[in-house]
Amino acid sequence: MNTRVVIKREDLYEQVWSEPVTTVGARYGISGNGLAKICRKLEVPVPVRGYWQLHAVGRAPARTPLPPPRRETPSSHRLVLRPAVTVEPSTIQVRVAETLVNPHRLVREAEATLKHHLKQRPSDRVRPAVIVTCLDISVSAKALDRALRIMDALLKTFEARGHRVELTTPEANRVVADAGAKTWISIGSEKVRVELAEQADRVGGVMRPNGQLVLKTPTYGSDHERRSWRDTRTRRLEDSLGEFILAAERIAAARHASELEWQRKKRAEQVAQHRLKVINDIEDRANTWRMCATMDGFLDAVEAKHGASDSLTPTISWLREQVAMHRDQALDITGLRLEPDAR
Repeated sequence: MNTRVVIKREDLYEQVWSEPVTTVGARYGISGNGLAKICRKLEVPVPVRGYWQLHAVGRAPARTPLPPPRRETPSSHRLVLRPAVTVEPSTIQVRVAETLVNPHRLVREAEATLKHHLKQRPSDRVRPAVIVTCLDISVSAKALDRALRIMDALLKTFEARGHRVELTTPEANRVVADAGAKTWISIGSEKVRVELAEQADRVGGVMRPNGQLVLKTPTYGSDHERRSWRDTRTRRLEDSLGEFILAAERIAAARHASELEWQRKKRAEQVAQHRLKVINDIEDRANTWRMCATMDGFLDAVEAKHGASDSLTPTISWLREQVAMHRDQALDITGLRLEPDAR
């Protein structure tokens, strides 16, 4: 059964600086975004993006102090404690093979394509995106084998978790600056894009690859999610693949939730517009009904004044039929609905 709890401002501050917002929110049965809104309401600072990754290696910045509350700042927040949502692991293990054996079909095709194009370019230059259908990998010849092994492990893990890998053809990308095939992971009803590239340094005015890889997902969905992982002095990209996969799944979930919320708002707007039409229709019917009542009284007065008259009787009878018909039509509201048909 749901119970009500009160979260004090000071307690919330300690909680969000002791564990990630998503973990704290899960204990209250709400999402990380939901808890972040409560933090904003209570003016509780939260760790910046990437804080917990730095915290894991002992390099986290100092806490942002809890500011004194303003006069209008609430001291607590009351919410209904729902059953806790499942807290996902902070990472999953993704094993990258030391040699490329039995690769994913798309990786095998990418290997042939990329090797062909790299033969036509100096080995010290990062390969630009090619206008062919290929995995979105941009590396030098020296980094190609490692990049393929990383992408192979990544795609196989995505598929093992029930997701689907897709490529868009270059022709499908209409923007010239964004030409080239794109790699997408279908997660539920949403798609998350994946890019793997080698970083470069400027040497003598020329950009030369430095062997460090970066994995990106340039997909909007959640402002709180990290979107790139790269080689660092203390951690290789291979050790971050699990975090990348979980982040991609959260981004897809956020996109789906955003889409559902947009649909809900659109439906609510449609219902409001429809009900306004219903109110206008009822007003028209009420006016017609009042007019009919007035006409009945008028015809009664005419008959009282002139009595039975061969010349007036047919006219009055016809008018009463018309009044009765319009009254019946005005009172027939069986076809009115409070909500429009779903489209």
